[in-house]
Amino acid sequence: MFDITTLKRIEVIGKGALEFLEQMTTGNLRKKQGSITYCLLLNEKAGILSDITVMRRGEHDFFIGVNSNIDINYLRQLAPDTVHVRGHHCRNGWAGPLWAKVAGARHSLTNDALSNEALGYFRLKNVYIGHVPVMLCRLSYVGELGLKSIPPPTLR
Repeated sequence: MFDITTLKRIEVIGKGALEFLEQMTTGNLRKKQGSITYCLLLNEKAGILSDITVMRRGEHDFFIGVNSNIDINYLRQLAPDTVHVRGHHCRNGWAGPLWAKVAGARHSLTNDALSNEALGYFRLKNVYIGHVPVMLCRLSYVGELGLKSIPPPTLR
């Protein structure tokens, strides 16, 4: 299965991004680069606003899957001056029992290793699909193994 989603993707970057996201979510985001955390986005009264997926790309660099423009605007309004919230629009995904054979090492799309050991569940990895750099996220809720590919910010 190949999909294009209506879910929104945003970058939250800059000094203080980790601390900002820790205040805004229920997730433990103090994880290694390449980790993905499923958590809740909280409103001002600590009520649940939305469920989100936070991907840690670097020390001050996060990529987030949100559900609506309301989530994006909420984060933009509350972000401190050192933290930038930017929209990101391109994403696609592969899921199903044959995705690794289609995209995997020595196959048509990439020479990068995509085994369970090389790209574990709820992990991300920067690879090349052909000559195009992308961030692969091992994240799927369709009941099958799968991944999402997202061009890095330098391609926008």
